[in-house]
Amino acid sequence: MKIALAQTNPVVGDLSGNFEKIENFCLKAAKAGCQFVATPELSLLGYPPRDLLAFRELKNTQAHFIEKIKKLSNDLKLGISVGFAEGKKGPGKPFYNSVLVFDSGKELGVIRKKRNPSYDIFEEDRFFDPNPTEGYTSAIKFRDKILHFFICEDLWSSIAAHGIRDIRNYSKTSSPLATVSEKFSPNSIGIFVSASPYWVGKQQARLDLVTALTRRHQLPICFVNQVGANDDLVFDGGSFAIDAQGNLVEPPLFFKSENIYFDLNKPSPSLGDFQVENYWEGLENGIRLGIQDYFLKNKFKKGVLGISGGIDSALVACIAAKAIGPENLELVYLPSSNNQNESLEISKTISRNLKCGFRVIEIDDWIADFKKKLSISSSGIAYENLQSRLRGLSLMEISNLENRLLLATGNKSELAVGYSTLYGDMCGILLPIGDLYKTEVYGLSFYLNQKAKQVGNPAPIPNECLLRLPSAELSQGQNDQQSLPPYEILDGFLFELIENQGDFRGGLEAWDEILQEFGYQRDQLYKKFFGAEFKRKQAAPVLKLHQRSFGLGWRLPLTHQFKL
Repeated sequence: MKIALAQTNPVVGDLSGNFEKIENFCLKAAKAGCQFVATPELSLLGYPPRDLLAFRELKNTQAHFIEKIKKLSNDLKLGISVGFAEGKKGPGKPFYNSVLVFDSGKELGVIRKKRNPSYDIFEEDRFFDPNPTEGYTSAIKFRDKILHFFICEDLWSSIAAHGIRDIRNYSKTSSPLATVSEKFSPNSIGIFVSASPYWVGKQQARLDLVTALTRRHQLPICFVNQVGANDDLVFDGGSFAIDAQGNLVEPPLFFKSENIYFDLNKPSPSLGDFQVENYWEGLENGIRLGIQDYFLKNKFKKGVLGISGGIDSALVACIAAKAIGPENLELVYLPSSNNQNESLEISKTISRNLKCGFRVIEIDDWIADFKKKLSISSSGIAYENLQSRLRGLSLMEISNLENRLLLATGNKSELAVGYSTLYGDMCGILLPIGDLYKTEVYGLSFYLNQKAKQVGNPAPIPNECLLRLPSAELSQGQNDQQSLPPYEILDGFLFELIENQGDFRGGLEAWDEILQEFGYQRDQLYKKFFGAEFKRKQAAPVLKLHQRSFGLGWRLPLTHQFKL
């Protein structure tokens, strides 16, 4: 039997468009001689639907397109599984997160998700009830095969792959694979349907998890995952197939919307130890897709960002130019008397390298007017923030006048310690690198330069940009290290605080010694970190690239007295 894994890129709530995508995948699969097409979790609605599920008309609209999929299955004499929100009656939540399976127009059965995650960015228990059966029923008889369906979180039953979170959220006995009602037979195939968001390192974790499961259960497994970006979440796809011996036979396909074919009747040679994307490649592709889909799915073509001669805006410009096309990206340099000539030259060079639009808007006259009218001195926080806010105002006006989406350029380190200006450099509709630490910004920038040189192209980011001291240039001679530890130290501390949730490896005493070498106390950084929460709450959506990001899953209270 030949199976197609339809790695679709849905638009949340666009049931008509999502149906057309499923239909196109099925037509291609039928032409390729497939008998069955598996689509991702909630493939008809798109993931995550969030509070769109509260609208009553959604059920009727969804029912209409399920009928169309049933007809498509009949017309093509094809098996199709579709992820949908199954309406339910009685007490509890209004839906199950389910998979409906057809064969040649006949409904074969429904599989309901057992685990509805409610940690980090997930809030499925807001609208979905879990599968109420005692033992997890996964089997659907399809022709001469038994297809065992598992829906996203139901797969993540391995502490090795899922981490300690598995113990925190579920008892061992709740694992769907541990409580499956049916025995796996030689005719069994596992179909894992998923809408699993990307974060760096997850690609390998998924592959390791499914490989271990196939070897443990001697069950060939097809894993199909959604691709594309919806709001702050990026989905990398990465669909693949593994035979019953645990050999990868159809490799993961990352960040592309295509069919992946797995033919059970034609044993494929093992691909051996497949290497997933490297660290920097995954980050670049995740950010690029996040920007690209935000523009496409919100029906915008043109973008704008403030270019400063610094590394953050340079990196965002490089990836945005790839995502929406350099002809659609305008870079705006907004100098005051505090900006060095070098900043202008670097900004011009980047715009030439990327072939983007470029303009300069002087802001000194505006600064003088505000200083006079508001009696602002030529130093201090009010003066510094005034410059940033005049830049933000100018960029927002360009956005309105020219119908361009404004990209913010702040990074995770800045968001963590409040090194940013509300209604200034934080202006924008999306923070593409808001989940990259400053040291990662440098690492990814070096990677992009190296990648360009390898194919004979000039490095997009000039060395002068990479080697200069980071500075907001809001006062004469200013640089970041006057108010922050060096980023290689700060980022290590922030990683332990954010990603490891305050569980400092090596002990706090060791960190106290390190910070004291640079003239800082741990309490100073705690104060900056917790005191900046009001800014993070008002920031643009941050593309999620790490397990712990300043997005939907970040829920610190604004007002509290907690101290580490």
